Amino acid sequence: ADKTYILDSKFEDNVAMSGGAILFACNLEGNTADDNTIENSTFINNQAVRYGGGAISSASSGDKVINSTFISNVAKNYGGALSM
Repeated sequence: ADKTYILDSKFEDNVAMSGGAILFACNLEGNTADDNTIENSTFINNQAVRYGGGAISSASSGDKVINSTFISNVAKNYGGALSM
């Protein structure tokens, strides 16, 4: 999908190298999907064990996080909750 819209969701106890719960990354052609939106969502106790963005990591330039809650998310390097 070119754009992602996540609404009224809960992400809890996820672990990944980067973006513990969500990673918006490049596709096979090296392009990123801009303007992804996360709204009214909750991120609890997610962890990025190598890079950044305990809850969310994004390489895109137009992503939005609206009215969302972040509780106890951690990252090894940068962006305890968000790395955008």
